[in-house]
Amino acid sequence: AGQREDQARRLTLKARRRHGALGALGLVAALVLLASVLRAALHDVSQAFDSLYYHVPFAARFAGISSPEAYVFSPDNQERLKGYALFAEKLQGLLYLATGRPEGANLLSFASAPLLAMYMARRYRVPFGLTVFALFALPLVMTHATSAYVDLPANACAAAFVLEAYALASRRVPARAKALVRVLVLGAVAAALRCQLAPTVVLGRGRVA
Repeated sequence: AGQREDQARRLTLKARRRHGALGALGLVAALVLLASVLRAALHDVSQAFDSLYYHVPFAARFAGISSPEAYVFSPDNQERLKGYALFAEKLQGLLYLATGRPEGANLLSFASAPLLAMYMARRYRVPFGLTVFALFALPLVMTHATSAYVDLPANACAAAFVLEAYALASRRVPARAKALVRVLVLGAVAAALRCQLAPTVVLGRGRVA
């Protein structure tokens, strides 16, 4: 019995070492991938239609880089400025101002991928590298991560919101205040980033309630 226990321990130790080595290799590979995507995001101003049509101009307006007199919005964009969920453009404006370059607006979309991977690692113990590669296996994620589109950060936030809302709704014991705060904050941010996500937030909060 003692020999079997020793053998089982050795096998367990080898498996842990192998798992640790693979995890470290995956982490390094994910960081290399993120570094290359970051370089692409900072290399060029986003040429995507919506980026130059209103995302970057709105960001510049919010940051005080471009005045109403220097850049006049079209009538439809002026209405969008009044009614859209514009939290993303405000964040892009801060990044534009901090970097001094319009390419800085791309950093919001880029950052959403590693931030979601960090969330998955901390909350659900999903390896950071695994989440990064799963995300960038989607062509749209690769495209949006180097642009000033706001879909990626909004949907990343919405994904975390749905996971938190589901976890909260499936509990059989009273939820802690921290869990409720996570759901409320993630839902509010997701809706503020992209107004089309408001129905998802409403349904998720209704499920929790």
